[in-house]
Amino acid sequence: MSRTDHTLILNLLNLPMIGRQRVRTLLSHLPENTNPFDLDMEELCQAPGIDIKPARAVLSCEDFNFGANEAGICMDKGYRLVSFWDPDYPVLLKKIYDPPIILYTRGRPLLAEEDAIAVVGTRTMTPYGRNTTQTIAGELSQYGLTVVSGLAGA
Repeated sequence: MSRTDHTLILNLLNLPMIGRQRVRTLLSHLPENTNPFDLDMEELCQAPGIDIKPARAVLSCEDFNFGANEAGICMDKGYRLVSFWDPDYPVLLKKIYDPPIILYTRGRPLLAEEDAIAVVGTRTMTPYGRNTTQTIAGELSQYGLTVVSGLAGA
């Protein structure tokens, strides 16, 4: 399993006690092509930030289909998954505090030298907020500005 294995990352993110910081730390700590689901308690606890509770969550994982199902749904809807370790993960995004471990993208990848504006909002948006944001983002894109959105559910 590679660090760019989206199914593996989605399965880890689906576990209780395992958030994106722990996934990033765990996968960065392990040798490339090591599947954390194949490790024992002692091996998991050697990773920084992984103690007994998160290790137990990894060891007790029963739904290994979640990641494949989620990735399949994304593909069916025209989304592409990009992990923190993929070569086309945005370089500037890696530099923020706690960057997303996986991105759901649509459209072409953003070029490093390209002007762009990011739109980030609340998880529970009002209909007015959604419509206004979509209108503004649509108008900006018509002027040639690339719009990067954190509004995956919008």
